[in-house]
Amino acid sequence: MKEIKQFKLVSGEEIVCEVVEWPSDDFTGMVIRRVLMIRTTFDEKGNRYYAFRPWMALQEGDEKFISIEGSHIVGEANPDLVMLKNYQTAIENNELSEEELMEKVETYVKKMKQMYDQDSDQSIDDNILAFPTKNDRIH
Repeated sequence: MKEIKQFKLVSGEEIVCEVVEWPSDDFTGMVIRRVLMIRTTFDEKGNRYYAFRPWMALQEGDEKFISIEGSHIVGEANPDLVMLKNYQTAIENNELSEEELMEKVETYVKKMKQMYDQDSDQSIDDNILAFPTKNDRIH
């Protein structure tokens, strides 16, 4: 079973990864893979958003293992269910071929266009609220 953990590093970075091997008496480092860094951004209203980014360039996939020194970790947590779901989606998307990725993007764009078309087809009467009497309306 895969052991997915969230770590806070001494550098301030937060990562989510699959732990392959924990530190031992013989080796103080730990072996991890599928490492994604959590990036935090804010919009103009101050709302916080999170995104996953590769932690190391060209080190993605099942066959890429990374060794990290255990003393560089200042915090460890089990990611919550929302984080785990988003992590799995990000990992799956990272492992798509270019053709698969383009197909997924095209499907997403089609869905967005359909949603936009449905919104623009609504009648203006859909935006009117009726008050207790028939003659009183607010726009």
